Amino acid sequence: MGGLIEKLDGRLEALQARLKGLTPARSAAVGVILAGLLIIPWLGSTGLTSPWEAQYAEVAREMTTTGDYIYPTYRNVGFFSKPVLTMWLTAPGLSLTGGWMSDGVHSEWMPFAVRLPTALLLLLLAWSCHWAVTRIWDRQTALLSTVVLVTSPFVLLAGRQAVTDMPFLALHGSALCLLAGYLFGSPPEDELHGHLDSKAALALAGIGGIASELIVGLVAPGLSSGIRLLVAVVVFVALLFSFARASRVEQEPGWAKRLGLFKGPDDDPMPLWFPMLLAAFFLLQVVWLAITPEPEHYMGFRRVGAQLPVRLTTIVLLIVAGAGLCLHISKQRRADLAIYGFYALVGLATLAKGFGGPLIPGAVALVYIITAWDWDILKRVRLISGPLLALVMGGPWFLVMLNYTGRDEEGKTFFSRFIIHDHVNRVGGGIHGDESKHKLGFGFAYSLRYLSYGLFPWSMGVPLALVDAGLHREAEERRRRAILFLVAWFGTTFLLFTLMATKFHHYALPVVPPLAILVGIWLTRVARGESRWSMGLALLAIIFGISVGSDLARFPWEWMDLTTYHYINYKPNSYFPGNATGQCDLGYSYCSILGFIPVTLALDWRLIVGTLVGVIVALILLASLGVVIRGLQDEARGRRWVVGSWILGALITGTFVSHVYFPMLSQHWTHANVVETYFKQRSPGEDLVAYQMNWHGETFYARNLEHQVNDGKRLKAIVERPGTSWVLTERSRFDGMTKTLGSKYKSKIHIVDRSNVKWFLVRIDD
Repeated sequence: MGGLIEKLDGRLEALQARLKGLTPARSAAVGVILAGLLIIPWLGSTGLTSPWEAQYAEVAREMTTTGDYIYPTYRNVGFFSKPVLTMWLTAPGLSLTGGWMSDGVHSEWMPFAVRLPTALLLLLLAWSCHWAVTRIWDRQTALLSTVVLVTSPFVLLAGRQAVTDMPFLALHGSALCLLAGYLFGSPPEDELHGHLDSKAALALAGIGGIASELIVGLVAPGLSSGIRLLVAVVVFVALLFSFARASRVEQEPGWAKRLGLFKGPDDDPMPLWFPMLLAAFFLLQVVWLAITPEPEHYMGFRRVGAQLPVRLTTIVLLIVAGAGLCLHISKQRRADLAIYGFYALVGLATLAKGFGGPLIPGAVALVYIITAWDWDILKRVRLISGPLLALVMGGPWFLVMLNYTGRDEEGKTFFSRFIIHDHVNRVGGGIHGDESKHKLGFGFAYSLRYLSYGLFPWSMGVPLALVDAGLHREAEERRRRAILFLVAWFGTTFLLFTLMATKFHHYALPVVPPLAILVGIWLTRVARGESRWSMGLALLAIIFGISVGSDLARFPWEWMDLTTYHYINYKPNSYFPGNATGQCDLGYSYCSILGFIPVTLALDWRLIVGTLVGVIVALILLASLGVVIRGLQDEARGRRWVVGSWILGALITGTFVSHVYFPMLSQHWTHANVVETYFKQRSPGEDLVAYQMNWHGETFYARNLEHQVNDGKRLKAIVERPGTSWVLTERSRFDGMTKTLGSKYKSKIHIVDRSNVKWFLVRIDD
């Protein structure tokens, strides 16, 4: 046994030495690749979940079908609940897989293609976190912080769904990371100049690939989406190859150097790829504004008695302001790339989820300035051109929509729905979700509870990291200020969502990045012996671990609840049935050996999740207490075992949540299988009825062809028509539907697909 431990310790020491020797670029690549391995494999293994993911996808499908990327619609009327960025990210996947078409079964690749942009934004957040921490501290701290971030269940669950949460988190989180790196960082001493800049290569190749796809689509609109995708991929790869080849020549080509393909010192000119990327985004909006089939709308100015065409005015503003900003930014220094990147991401975050985009970064910066009394940073943050860039990035679409006269399903305009209902009322009045108004202390405990679930097992170390941040004094002033910035980031976001009257479990998600970085800093100090590990710290961590772990063991659906809706009425039996049957059942997993020998495995999910969290807590417990008991806390190998146990536990948890737990549970939050059965078995002219449902997934998968019926009389009228009828209904409402139709249809009602624990697909014979 002792020999095995020594062998493992030797492997850990060698791995630690290899990671320490990585260049900044390779260290960042390790963090991004780890995030990719946790999020991308089997990303499309299950259908889009309801109601949020499927609803946004249906909005994007209608956009792609009509060619109108400006005015979002759902069921052919206005959709104003969320801004448009998530739908813009979703639309390419639908276009390339044929998901926009008006009838038929979706491609098996559709869920993967739809979710991929969201997953890539998680990789952007991982890279931004690593970049900022490397510039402020070092590569080891950066890599540990990135590992903490990308192994958190909260982040992984949000990254596996094409909903607004990950775009919002990734964009405003990356923005704040860029701001921190710009304000408090300095280039690493061993940073290599004159080498290919991967960011520049990917950005320029991406612009080329997207441009080629758009040009091919305009020149030959009849070409299939697969061929257009192939052209875009070929152009993308060819450009990457040419850029890599240019970087290997002895003399840097002038064009490549000016574009910013090579890394250079901070006093170099701004690389042209960045203003080119901004210009591409502006031009794309100009094209969409010009080609939208919606009639022009006008905005009036009462004092002068004039009216201006909204879209034409917006196009002019985009061209003039966008061109002016791109020209101005191109004349700045390379060192300013981070601060302009911050403002650009703030603008995109506004398009992702509304006014929280500028509110959170602005509030964090203000709280930091006041608490640190660091007003000098206002001289460095480009207070004119920067906010103007954020406004031009995120404002034009809102300008168009605020002057739109269309209405949504409830008859509300964009202003009354988005501004009043989804912002003002959500903050102060409480709508949907778990309303906590008039309940003293409920918001604080609520956020802590779901943060602890979403950060497990790192939630065991968060209290220790916060205490360490307060007690440990950094040697350098810039690092002390960076710690204060992270604490302001954590405290401000936590307070904002705690004070909101409306509560959803996922509202605590924006608090994760600063906590992940603080935990990464603390772990690095433990590894280096700068923060002494002790019996008291170990016991405190274990107390938190047992508290959180016991909750997850008793209520294993809590992870799934972090990113779902209507969770109050659908647990525990809907997640963990004991006697349901079907190909996608959760209580029993049906598989086969060699593809034809059926095997039934009974799964007790409380036992599975309980065992997992128990093993993780025990792993950290044994390593932490064992090191102290044996007196190894001051030795390098003892510290390696402590840090290694945390990382191993997080990797196991993240892999389980991302690749086992979520895919199996999300099968029962999608209509993919049941609606696919309908398409395969229906005959021409046989429509689908969604009876007493509004889960949105039925609308997306039926391509907005289903009949939404809530009234029993209307259902009977449809069923009495000549021909077979198909009905999709919740299991709990099946008996009521049968009674509504009466004894006449008792022998004609057949449950065709019972593979889902929430919904039945029913065929009613003629």
